[in-house]
Amino acid sequence: MTKRLEYALLAGLALSVGLLYVPGLGGPFLLDDFTNLVRLEYLDGTINGVLLAIFNNTGELLNRPISFASFLLHAGAWPAEPFGFKLVNLLLHLITGVVFYVFLKQLPKARDLNPSVLVFAGVALWLASPLQVSTVLYVVQRMTILSTLFGMLFLLVYLRGRLSEDAKYLHAVLATFFLAASFLSKENGMVFVLLALMLEVYLRGIERPQTKNSLLFVLVSVLAALFILAFVYKAFSVLGSYERRSFSLIERLLVEGRILADYIGLSLIPVVSYMSLYHDSYEWNIQDKLLLGGFFWVLHISIIVLSIKYRKKHSLVFLGVTWFYCAHIIESTILPIELMFEHRNYAPSAGIYIVIAYLVALLYKRLDSSGLPLTKLILVLPFLVFSIFLVYRSAIWGNSYAMFSKWAFYKPDSKRAQFNFVIELERNGMLDYANTNSREMYEKFDMLGVYLYNWRTGCFLSEEALMNREFIRPEKVKSMTHSSEVSFELGVVTRLWAEGKCLPNGYQQSDIDAFLESVQEMKTLAYTPKYKAKVIETIGKYYELVKRYDKSVKYKLDLYNIQPTVDTALRNVEFALQFNMLEYAEEFIQKAKEQNSKVSVFASDRSNLIEILEGELDRRKELMKEGADDQD
Repeated sequence: MTKRLEYALLAGLALSVGLLYVPGLGGPFLLDDFTNLVRLEYLDGTINGVLLAIFNNTGELLNRPISFASFLLHAGAWPAEPFGFKLVNLLLHLITGVVFYVFLKQLPKARDLNPSVLVFAGVALWLASPLQVSTVLYVVQRMTILSTLFGMLFLLVYLRGRLSEDAKYLHAVLATFFLAASFLSKENGMVFVLLALMLEVYLRGIERPQTKNSLLFVLVSVLAALFILAFVYKAFSVLGSYERRSFSLIERLLVEGRILADYIGLSLIPVVSYMSLYHDSYEWNIQDKLLLGGFFWVLHISIIVLSIKYRKKHSLVFLGVTWFYCAHIIESTILPIELMFEHRNYAPSAGIYIVIAYLVALLYKRLDSSGLPLTKLILVLPFLVFSIFLVYRSAIWGNSYAMFSKWAFYKPDSKRAQFNFVIELERNGMLDYANTNSREMYEKFDMLGVYLYNWRTGCFLSEEALMNREFIRPEKVKSMTHSSEVSFELGVVTRLWAEGKCLPNGYQQSDIDAFLESVQEMKTLAYTPKYKAKVIETIGKYYELVKRYDKSVKYKLDLYNIQPTVDTALRNVEFALQFNMLEYAEEFIQKAKEQNSKVSVFASDRSNLIEILEGELDRRKELMKEGADDQD
């Protein structure tokens, strides 16, 4: 095959996959998009605004700054129009596929196989895998795409450097740069150092290529050792965080065996009805999932052992298998994060398709030598099957009602799928249906956010709905698990209460006080300061609206204790000045100065705003002094 034909085929492949994704580009923002992209609202035309959008108000350098910097391209489109965000994600996905192609093309092969068949089979299936939709069309997972792109560039540089004696220092510098970029896009980019070590074992198992440039090998070995030490330290330091999860460490490990099998199965057989952004039903049914957990780990270990045993005879199988499992080591082992998200399989799935490409190339060689007609169909048929499911899944992601309704239908035990369907029903004007579904959902899942949602929608449907409404007992609220929708729904309901709306007959203010007090004491909030700060802020706002400033001040103080940042202190100053509490304002101006002096060089400097508020405080003091003199 000539180079011109190869390039034409690669371009055609990229264009085909891009067109298959077009139906999904009009889909909505989802889940973590809102909590992450809200930073774009910091942009105000100043360098401080840019720093806030990239590094947040903490100025943390290791807070995925490359990914957040890329979102600045679409600042004007947030939060109304996700199309541009998703289009850039798609372009990055295609570029990553091209880098994967170049890597496979330059990878030495131990067996005499058709290189074009192997490379195109691997790249085509990886690019067109329907499972990748939940990465490409999920805006915030640009972090995953960028991390994978830079990680694959790192592996490409490492491969070329190990096979060449030329420019060894340049290869070392470029490898370090791309690995750092992968890490600064998303932390699990560091797994690519483990993949480089597996690539090293692969290369040494092939007789023909002679590895050179030992500087690269030493560099990667040191980085891999540091990564393993850091991972072990991190793992032990966060074990206590399992207290905020509904599963234990042992339960997680057992269930992850099943989940890894799911990743493999969905990568090979695209069952669209099982695919979803939400897989939190694993937590709901975790006891059922434990039954076969040990069996799946035996299966995984057997696959790894066999790939090592036959690594010289089937070297690409070894590379693909170890690629898959090493790339899952952060998100699918012992860290107390949620059990499953499909985007976690984005980079690891490349290992699966390396194995499949190898098997396709073997089959092609055998059929081609037998002289059977239509042998090239074995290359096209899997891609065509993937294409059909890819365009179907893209179309689902492009229509919010189709997406949420299908997820709710196929994931009856997913709290997120059910709640988002309820919200979608409300958005489409089906409030009665939404209220009924939310009531059934609350009865099943016992979620505070759903309870609050059902409260307000029932109120809008009929005042009679409040006749028998009661506040949940504080003891029960405290035992409930906090979830992301609690803060939003609590904010909406408390604003209505402050206006005298949606309140049950015969209620007492003490009922509201007891309820709000119990909400901030929910058992999981103690382990999630960010969410607790939001709840405290919401409750403080309620007491401000009902003019109970003594209570509001208490919550403002609590908020600062939980989230002692410059911005929190300055919000307290503005609150104090609004109600002429000058001593309180002066105290928090000093706290703002203290916090501002500690921020990173990458954080936004709030000195100008502090000076403005301090000037306003001095003016108020002067006016108060003049008023006192006049009275004298």
